[in-house]
Amino acid sequence: MRSCGRPADLGLSASLVRTLAGRGLVLRGPTGVALHDLAREVLLPTTPASRMRAAHLAAARAASRRGDPIEAAFHLLEARRPLRARGVLLAAGAALLDSPRIAELARLLSKVPPSPSGQLLLAEALDRLGRSDEGRALLTEIAESPRNPRRGEALLLMGRIASRRNALSEALVHLQGAVSAAVAASDPRLEGRSRRLLAVVLRKTGDLDAAASELDRAIPLMDSIEDSQERVRARLDHALIRFFREDLAGAARELEGLLADPAAGPREEAAIRSNLAIAWVRMSRPEEGAALFEESARAAERG
Repeated sequence: MRSCGRPADLGLSASLVRTLAGRGLVLRGPTGVALHDLAREVLLPTTPASRMRAAHLAAARAASRRGDPIEAAFHLLEARRPLRARGVLLAAGAALLDSPRIAELARLLSKVPPSPSGQLLLAEALDRLGRSDEGRALLTEIAESPRNPRRGEALLLMGRIASRRNALSEALVHLQGAVSAAVAASDPRLEGRSRRLLAVVLRKTGDLDAAASELDRAIPLMDSIEDSQERVRARLDHALIRFFREDLAGAARELEGLLADPAAGPREEAAIRSNLAIAWVRMSRPEEGAALFEESARAAERG
């Protein structure tokens, strides 16, 4: 059902609203009147365009008050306010990427006027939906433009997509380019994130020394700008390198330190606890390891 602030906005008389309500086709709620899709398909084609736009704007305001950016952006597009719709989607983009509504995010982003920020967000959404070829096509346009201020971010995302596909040589090229772009732009946030992901790819290739070196450069950058959650991920990556080097005691120390870090979200906490559990089991502390595995599962459920 779609909602609007007042039935009069749609040209509906009070008697018609009562009739529709009696048949369950209209519901009154705290944010206005909700119109069933069946009634919408019959009534709305006869509603003047100006009234429809006003109704959609009212519905967008109601959706914003409810904290529903997808619904708000839909109504803004219907009200012919594409730039405002794009702004709503970009403001909520990071959270929507990790939500069940990511497909709706991609669909709406494809309808708003293109912008570098919108293309980056759409490319990330498409990749997560299994449409990485479409995502890479959007990013290539930005990455191949030396003067585009978002070029480094596009290269970082292209590197992440390549890493997910296990195309490691391609990922290295993109991520080294992202680091260079970040250094040239004096952008410590982008440089730290690019170096951290570069370390992940280097670890996958087996070059643990180079991976550790990149993390040693990334972590201070993240500390300097308080990029706290990325710092937690970088320190977790550092602990994993200790694992690969069979330094179980060193890995356990790093992971125990991360347990007390308030910047760790549920996903990070789950990874920290599961890896610490492995370390403790291998260090002949099976009971403590088993307890940590259970705590890791609970953290994963929260994430």
